[in-house]
This record gives sequence, C-alpha cells and structure tokens, in this order.
Amino acid sequence: MNYKESAITGQQWQRCNAVNISNAYKGVPHISFGEETVADVGGETYVKYAQGMSFAFDPSEVIELINPNNGEALGSSMTGAEIYTALYSLYVKRAVERDAAQAALPELPPSPQP
Repeated sequence: MNYKESAITGQQWQRCNAVNISNAYKGVPHISFGEETVADVGGETYVKYAQGMSFAFDPSEVIELINPNNGEALGSSMTGAEIYTALYSLYVKRAVERDAAQAALPELPPSPQP
C-alpha cells in the first residue's frame, strides 16, 4: 500500500525548447531542435528532457506553415531558402544595430602608465 496515495488529473505535451542552426564555413548546414516533455499534474508543472532531432538543412524543402497557437494549417508554405533569407536578414539587422550601438559608446581614455 502507498502512503497518501491519491488520484490526480493533468495534461502532458511535448514541445521544442531550443533551436540551433550550425552553418560552418564550407560545411553542410544542420538544424537541431531540442525538445522537452511538460506535464501539468495536480496544479504542479514538471519538465523533463526529451529526445530532440538534428538534420541537414535543405533549402529546397517545402515547409507547410502551422499556426503555433492552435496547430492548424495556415494554407501557405515557405521553402528552406526563404527561411534562410529571413534568418540571415534578422542576423544582419541585429548585427548592424549592435555595431551602431558600440560605435556610439564614448571612447575610454588610455590607462595611466605606472
């Protein structure tokens, strides 16, 4: 017999918790998705590592778009190349913003010599 045993109700789902894109110079780009299993049981939330996956990036692959809020098909698609273009554009935009912010910093005076 178990001590303080009780019936509980809840939900469990699997979700992506990390995305890594490896784009080594002159290498084959790879995408890795980290996954976790989340359980909401008796008002408590539990999270544990799940398997995840990794695969070579294919710019010609067609990805049917899915609404992340309800899982329904949006009726449109993108290619891997279009996603690459969007991510590259985001990278360049943020890099330019970072560089502009760093250029705007005042130059520090030289350290005094002993």
